[in-house]
Amino acid sequence: MSEAKKNNDLKDLPSLNAFIDKLANHELTPSEKIVKLAKERDCTYDMIERKKQELEKALESNDKDDIEFLDKSIDALKEQKNVLTKRIKTLLDET
Repeated sequence: MSEAKKNNDLKDLPSLNAFIDKLANHELTPSEKIVKLAKERDCTYDMIERKKQELEKALESNDKDDIEFLDKSIDALKEQKNVLTKRIKTLLDET
């Protein structure tokens, strides 16, 4: 590739600020929303698994306060995961 061609290609690139502005104002497509929600759902699943491990330890030590707290936390996270699942399914139907 000639040097002149390389320079012309570089001139056509938007400035960093213009690129950031374009990204900031970009409305997510249904597919992009699915990816974002799937990642959030995966993180929620991981949090549930960590809380379950903590619950097992609390059950072994018979710590009633921790057991109650962890039970409620796990239930809330499961509900969040279910809501994310429903939203992902809705978006999949739209695409």
